[in-house]
Amino acid sequence: LPRQGQFFAEVAERAAALPGVEAAGVVNRHPFSTSNTGTSFLIAGRPEPAPGDLPESDYREASPDYFRVLRIPLVAGRVFTRQDSHASTRVAIINRILARRYFPEEDPIGKQIRFGDARSAEPWRTIVGVVGNIRHWSMRTPVQPEVYVPLAQNASQRMTLLVRTAGDPMNTAPAI
Repeated sequence: LPRQGQFFAEVAERAAALPGVEAAGVVNRHPFSTSNTGTSFLIAGRPEPAPGDLPESDYREASPDYFRVLRIPLVAGRVFTRQDSHASTRVAIINRILARRYFPEEDPIGKQIRFGDARSAEPWRTIVGVVGNIRHWSMRTPVQPEVYVPLAQNASQRMTLLVRTAGDPMNTAPAI
């Protein structure tokens, strides 16, 4: 797993270094794609919900510059950094709608979530940031709760490279 994350991080870094590129990032499921990934989760310190009542959200694995590429604003806390590695504390970023739905009267920064149910072997993840909402399927579909984890802590076998250029993207395409 760390090698996969390392590979995709290097692809994004190399793309970001190309002339005319403002930012480059990778993600497992990009907006307006024809696929999605979801997860259920628990919130530390709260009673375990009944089966079928677990909180749910869309799930994304993303590199540190993903939010910059798509211009997804940081609302609170921080975005991922290179220090969010496979060996560091597990972290997550949530979107604004997830924060409002599951943490309506409290600051979610510093709270912990764990994917799956009470029997899950997944590690607890500390929420370090809240980002703006984006639409995943289309401009007409409602915004859904989303949770993001750092690429370095959990990389899928398939990721998508996203690049923001200063000019015509087709001028950069051959170098990428």
